[in-house]
Amino acid sequence: MFEKLHSFFERKGLQLTDGQFEFIKTVFTPTKVKRGEFLLRAGEKAKYGMFVASGCLRTYTIDDKGKEHVLQFSPEDWWTGDMNSLVNDLPSEVFIDALEDSEILVFDNAALQKLNEYIPASATMYQVALQKSLNAKNQE
Repeated sequence: MFEKLHSFFERKGLQLTDGQFEFIKTVFTPTKVKRGEFLLRAGEKAKYGMFVASGCLRTYTIDDKGKEHVLQFSPEDWWTGDMNSLVNDLPSEVFIDALEDSEILVFDNAALQKLNEYIPASATMYQVALQKSLNAKNQE
């Protein structure tokens, strides 16, 4: 899973030293999720953000009539999570589940801060990825 993340960083122009890559391995936790497994439910506080190494996740809401509204699909090489909930310690308004068996790398807010302090260029790269994700959500 870490090689996928390393390749992602390189494609985005972030050349990592061996030491920086080893550090990255300390702030991300590899996790396997099964199809249908929930990673976040509306009303819960997000505990982590995610990088999808393989598989596909779905972020959605459910309206008062019980209808699902998909906000985002997160395929391989995609970042996802409810950053507002994670960073501000607020209840989430979204559900995130796995559409297929998936491998993800998860990080909590403290880990993200450590990463951005140790590798400042990662903060810019991550912001660009989040902005693209937000733009994709807003185009629906």
